[in-house]
Amino acid sequence: MPGSVLIVDDEESVGRMLELSLREEGIFATFLSDPEACLELLKEQPFDIVISDLCMPQLDGIELLRRAKQIRPGCEVVLMTGYATVEAAREAIKLGAADFITKPFSIVDELKPLLSRLIQSKTDETGSSTSCGEIKGDELKRSSDASATVVGHGPALLRVVEQARRIANSNAPILLRGESGTGKEVFANFIHAHSARSDRPLIKINCASLTESLLESELFGHKKGSFTGATHDRKGIFETANGATLLLDVLGEISPAYQP
Repeated sequence: MPGSVLIVDDEESVGRMLELSLREEGIFATFLSDPEACLELLKEQPFDIVISDLCMPQLDGIELLRRAKQIRPGCEVVLMTGYATVEAAREAIKLGAADFITKPFSIVDELKPLLSRLIQSKTDETGSSTSCGEIKGDELKRSSDASATVVGHGPALLRVVEQARRIANSNAPILLRGESGTGKEVFANFIHAHSARSDRPLIKINCASLTESLLESELFGHKKGSFTGATHDRKGIFETANGATLLLDVLGEISPAYQP
């Protein structure tokens, strides 16, 4: 798998283990325990992805994310922590984090597929459209957002694009299925861009990045005093997304009992 990954964690044993494990999986990985050194290295080398611990004494992951994005706007940042909170996840996503994963996690089953998706997405964005053709005409005129572009010219793809364009006018829930890297989020962007809600935001949440209790609070909100630490009322994403479009990404990763 192409791409380069920079790992930042003040716990050297954790960082070294992660570096070695990713290299064994065929991913070029470099580990640093100092977040300031990470930022300096990022100025010199164009890493595709930075994986950073959230809680570090020298510089926390949120600040590292903010500064990394200033240095390399195209670099994806994944934050990891053993103490996930809704507020931290919300702040991370707002600042442009690609994902937010909770320790402990499986490198093979969770982290590697995530990195593969991010690297593939970057490849798709920078790949030459002349080699595979590009859908032109009025398909994409309703949105100037490059993320709503679908690239390709095969008859199967064109049939799916036509189907997506037809169902975009519906208010019914839409289920996008497919293996990792097949373009589900691309079609979510496409459907939103062709819907009557295209002038409103497309709100995305990665269901696998939060525990079920945090996901419930994030989606439905909560009232002040409903649990320890709930010091004020908070709107849920469903309420925030009313009238817009909500993408529940990797919905199948949460437990079957919670999905209904």
